Amino acid sequence: MTSAILCLFWTFVSLAILAAGYLHAYGFKSSQIFNDILLFGKLHDTQRKRTVIQYIEVPKRWFYHFYLVGVIVNSCVCYHVTVAYVYMAHPPAIIEGPVKFLQSSHHANIDAATAIMLLAMMCVQTGRRLVECLCVSVYSHSTINIFHYIYGIVFYASFGATVLSEAPAFNGQTRVHVADFFKWQCILGMAMFLYASWQQYNIHVMFARLRQNKAGGRSDLKHHIPRGGWFEVVSCPHYLMELVIYSTLLVMSSLTHRALWTVTLSVFVSQMTTGHFTHRWYHEHFEKYTHRRTAVIPFVF
Repeated sequence: MTSAILCLFWTFVSLAILAAGYLHAYGFKSSQIFNDILLFGKLHDTQRKRTVIQYIEVPKRWFYHFYLVGVIVNSCVCYHVTVAYVYMAHPPAIIEGPVKFLQSSHHANIDAATAIMLLAMMCVQTGRRLVECLCVSVYSHSTINIFHYIYGIVFYASFGATVLSEAPAFNGQTRVHVADFFKWQCILGMAMFLYASWQQYNIHVMFARLRQNKAGGRSDLKHHIPRGGWFEVVSCPHYLMELVIYSTLLVMSSLTHRALWTVTLSVFVSQMTTGHFTHRWYHEHFEKYTHRRTAVIPFVF
């Protein structure tokens, strides 16, 4: 069994999200249950009828659970994988067992140094988002359904397995070469990652300030039109930066990690689908909303 399992899974997720988004936009918009499954947050705040789906919703502020799980799982995996590669030892059975299952009859598409860096970057990403959720974001009473919640948990909890599915085997012979940390792909990827992370943080700060008074306290929970920076060209720059962040992981893997391609594809599909509906929501709820902005990708989409 190879990483093909993960490739198939994430490809299926991408197709499911794409199909659901298409059906909502052009076919089943009037279906209340379908809307409740697909949409979350402000995109379905205006709905009034209650369905069975709305009884299994959780607060949107629980987004931090995704990142808490991501920090815990990916930090543990990153630590034990680093020790295993540096000291040419075997990681704990709880890590080695599942990875061996995914790696059987496989050819490594990334080196040990790249695997370590990818895991470390995900630790940074989930750690930063956890801090933003707890200390920066000002949430309304919006909700997400249990399906979105489970998807978020699975996504971040499985990232380590995805990376390691095409990494060198834990056979006590794989050695980390310091020079591999300084390949041009790693340097470029790291620069892109840091830029996108900083921009995404600033964007979330701008969102929070829309609901704060001059003293920094919460003023209201209404939705406002954000302005300045990347908001002048796209409606959802935080989604744009998410795309850049996951693209950097592909760059660092030299575009050879197949499972990572499918994970990135799922991120692109989910962020662009949500971005499209958010962009449309702004136009529907703000009469003077500018037409100069696109949804996620400047001047394109």
